[in-house]
Amino acid sequence: MKRNLTILLALALATTACHKSTHKEDEAADAVKPTAAVRTVKLEKSTIAATLIAYGTVVAQSDQLLSVSVQYESKVVRLLVSAGETVEEGQPLIEVEPSPDTKLQLAEATSAADSAQIQLEQAQNRFSMKLALNQELQLAKQAARDSAATLSSLTVRGAGDRIILKAEASGQVSSIEVRIGHIVPAGSPLLSVVPGRRIEALLGVEPESAGRLHEGQKVHLISVNQKGVQGDGTIRLITRRVNPETRLVDTFASVPPDAPFIFSGYLRGEIEVEQKGALVVPRDAVLPDDDGFILFTVRDGHAVEHKVVIGLQTDTLTEVTGEDLQVGDEVITVGVHQLEDGMAVDKSE
Repeated sequence: MKRNLTILLALALATTACHKSTHKEDEAADAVKPTAAVRTVKLEKSTIAATLIAYGTVVAQSDQLLSVSVQYESKVVRLLVSAGETVEEGQPLIEVEPSPDTKLQLAEATSAADSAQIQLEQAQNRFSMKLALNQELQLAKQAARDSAATLSSLTVRGAGDRIILKAEASGQVSSIEVRIGHIVPAGSPLLSVVPGRRIEALLGVEPESAGRLHEGQKVHLISVNQKGVQGDGTIRLITRRVNPETRLVDTFASVPPDAPFIFSGYLRGEIEVEQKGALVVPRDAVLPDDDGFILFTVRDGHAVEHKVVIGLQTDTLTEVTGEDLQVGDEVITVGVHQLEDGMAVDKSE
C-alpha cells in the first residue's frame, strides 16, 4: 500500500512539471513572435490624372505636301537629292526624259500636224479655184487645229526634251518614289517635299480608347530616337477609323515648331484623359487579393489589413477607396509582402 502511494505521488509531480514546462514554452513562443520591418507614408487626398500612351511617327502635314511629277510618261535619268535631305527653293531635285512611248507620241503628233497643215493648204487652193466646197475647207481647218493642239500639249509639258525638276519651296525631301531607269506614268509622283517645318505627329490609339480623345486636347510628345527632344502639341484630327495595317485609330497632333523632331522619327505621346481629387497611395502599397485588392496601415504598432477598390493609376500612384481609410493613416509601402493582419511592425526611419 505504501508503495502504491509513492507511485501516485511521483506521477502527480511529473504531471505538474509537464504543465509548467508547456506554459513556459508558450510564453517563450509569444516572446519571439515575428516583427516586420516596414516603411510608411501618410495617406493623403491629392490630384491624380489618367494618362493615355500612344506611339507614332513624325509625318508631313497632308495638305502641305508638295508632290513632284510630270504630265507625260517619263524615264528617270538622275536623282539629285536623297530622302530626308533639306533643300532650298529652286534646287535641282531629279532629271527625267520622255519615255520611248512618249517620244513616239511626239513624233506621231509632229507628223500628224505637218500632214494636216499640208491638207489644209491644199483644201484652201481647191476652194479658191472653186474645186472644193466650204464644208471640205472647214473640215481641213478643224483637223489642222486638232493636230496642232495635240503637238502643242506635248511640247508645253516638256515631252520633247530631257528636263531637270526643281524645288518649288524650301523644305525637306520626305520620300522618293522612283529609281534611276524607272518608267513613270504621267502624273505619278516622283518624289515629295515638305515645305518648311510643316510636319505633325501621327499617333496610333487603341480603338477602345479613342472615344476619350477630342480635338484640341493637349499631347506631350517625346522623341524615341532623339534624347531630350520633346514638346507639347494638340490633337488636330481623330480619324474615327481603324487603320487596316496597324489596327489602331490614326490620330494627328500638331508638333511644336521649335522642337527639332526628325522627320519620320518615332514618337511617344502622353495624353491626359481624366483628372480628379482622390485618396492616393504609392502603387507598391497595394496588393492583389483573392477577391480584389488590399493594403496595410499601422495602428498601435501592428499591421491592419484593409480591403480597397482601386481607381485611376499612374506609373507611381494609385487611387484607392475603402470604408475604414482616413486621411493621415500611415500606409505601409515597404515590407507589405510579408505582412498579415495584426502582425507586429517596426517602422524604419
